[in-house]
Amino acid sequence: MKFKDTIYGDLTGQKIIQDIKINDNLTSLEGSPEEINGDFNVRLNELTSLEGSPKIVDGDFRCDYNVLETLKGSPEIVTGDYCCSYNKKLTSLEGCSKNIFKSLIFEGIKAFKNKEKIKQEIIKHQIKAKKYVFNSLDDNSTIFFEDIQEEFKEYKNQLKKQEEKEKLEKIKQQQKNKLKEYQKIKSKIEDYGLYI
Repeated sequence: MKFKDTIYGDLTGQKIIQDIKINDNLTSLEGSPEEINGDFNVRLNELTSLEGSPKIVDGDFRCDYNVLETLKGSPEIVTGDYCCSYNKKLTSLEGCSKNIFKSLIFEGIKAFKNKEKIKQEIIKHQIKAKKYVFNSLDDNSTIFFEDIQEEFKEYKNQLKKQEEKEKLEKIKQQQKNKLKEYQKIKSKIEDYGLYI
């Protein structure tokens, strides 16, 4: 069932002020509101994708206990907790919301058992939250942003340097192409006995 076919109806493009909770074999978030001031709870469904999610959730975003293979389509901003636990097919945090004001909770996912690998995923995908919880029964299974903040910034700076390097390489290639084109034109002109 699509979101737009639920009791909430089609809320595409709308901003609403209320909590939303659906656990009724939902398979698509098509028809979700663009922005919600409240919790958006779509846990315990059959979602394979988060495409169609609200862009802003001013509250908690819960998509745990689905069959998600990716977090692409996640809200851009979640002011509460973001919970994607027990989506056993997840292998990456790619696509996760980048701005989570409270906690990112992703328990019960085989791919996220190694703390160092998790830390690398968080940094690689630049996911900012106060804390990251991958096993609430173990105090050692929580990462705090303040503990990885320097690595987070360093990686972000590396990304910027890489982007700048790629831009510079692109400019150099464009200049080489223009020079080749100029040389071709010059050669043709000289072939006709004209000189510049």
